[in-house]
Amino acid sequence: VLEAGGGRGDNVLRLLRQFRVASVIGINFSGRETQAAQRRVCTAGLDDFVNFRCGDVVSELPSAVPPASLDRVVAVDCAYHFLTRKEFLKAAGVALRPGGGLALADVAVAESSGSFQTWMLE
Repeated sequence: VLEAGGGRGDNVLRLLRQFRVASVIGINFSGRETQAAQRRVCTAGLDDFVNFRCGDVVSELPSAVPPASLDRVVAVDCAYHFLTRKEFLKAAGVALRPGGGLALADVAVAESSGSFQTWMLE
């Protein structure tokens, strides 16, 4: 499984503990968050199952895995940071094996809706 933009490792830990995936590759742009995720995974004794990389997921993905080698790509609340979402989807498509899956979730608020806080309270 590739965890794109995994932040401080919450979802990586969930993937390993709850879903018992065999291994996770985590790519995140923030060095500080990547280090925090690595510490958390080490503390949990799961560091043998994770390979963290720091950098832009769009440019790092092709060198992180061979084409058609991933079962799943997960990107939660981060794709709006990618240059661009379209390029990320292309790279994920190349990396996924036939029949593999992409889980993508982002918050998107229309500009006409006003502030995010107002929109959430409506």
